[in-house]
Amino acid sequence: GRWWSGRGGSTMRVHSFLTQGPSALSTLTTQLTQASSSAPPPIEALALFHLGLPRTEVASAVRASGISCPNIYLADSYGILGYDESLGRNVELMEKGRGQEYGFAGGSGGEGCVAVVFSSGAVTGHGNPATMMYPTDVASMMVIEDTDLSFTGASTIPPVHYGGVSKKNYFLGENDELERTPYFWIGSKENDLPVGISTFTGEAGDACASLMGKVSNGYVLSGDVGLFPCYTRGVNQYGEEDVETSAIAKTMTKAKARVYGMFAHGELGPSQFAGFVDKAGEIPCEKHSMTSILSMHTMKS
Repeated sequence: GRWWSGRGGSTMRVHSFLTQGPSALSTLTTQLTQASSSAPPPIEALALFHLGLPRTEVASAVRASGISCPNIYLADSYGILGYDESLGRNVELMEKGRGQEYGFAGGSGGEGCVAVVFSSGAVTGHGNPATMMYPTDVASMMVIEDTDLSFTGASTIPPVHYGGVSKKNYFLGENDELERTPYFWIGSKENDLPVGISTFTGEAGDACASLMGKVSNGYVLSGDVGLFPCYTRGVNQYGEEDVETSAIAKTMTKAKARVYGMFAHGELGPSQFAGFVDKAGEIPCEKHSMTSILSMHTMKS
């Protein structure tokens, strides 16, 4: 009913990238191999948001990289957002036609995967939300739940979080079996590097600038940004791709923005709070609709 792990080092670090197109899987393997040698050890968790790729092939690409990580999660997504190294910029891909069921133009399609490597101080968990007891010293966490919404409906109050609802989630076990899990979370502990979190319905550049203005003294932005928009946003709202990711990159003039995330069918984030957290405490969160959830990671100045 409950499960978590993590050695809880002093600082959680995040590194992410997006691969796409016919070489998405082979590039995923190559870049994970590189990440495994450059990320501060130990690598505690790996989240993979994939679109248009069979999860078994994504899992095989991960294993082929040789990355050593005890907690590997796959999220079958409605769309993905991430930094494409080959293009040198952040991109958005949304499932073909997604959004037409609500009267929008629909996504343009594509296939790819966003990999998010969490190293050093990260802690993580998955299982049955109804009986999950969270570590008392977790300050904030990314949460990905699937469409059964058992995380949202659980009575246990989790730490402040950012994320969204995917189609299906899986845990990649040591025997390479993909175990269905209704949700997973990856968090940072108290007194770790502060993480900024906010919920917005307006323009991404404005939301980014507002949250940037709340950075804690003694810290600066690392450039790593989580973004979880409703799939009615993106191309369905703006008529073109990459609008929110581009706005964030243009606003973050002092740090190169590397966005990671997915388009969600329900966005998980603060009800009203906007700011940076490095202490455990109850900050009301909820499942939103037609919003975007923003998170920003920091490093010491």
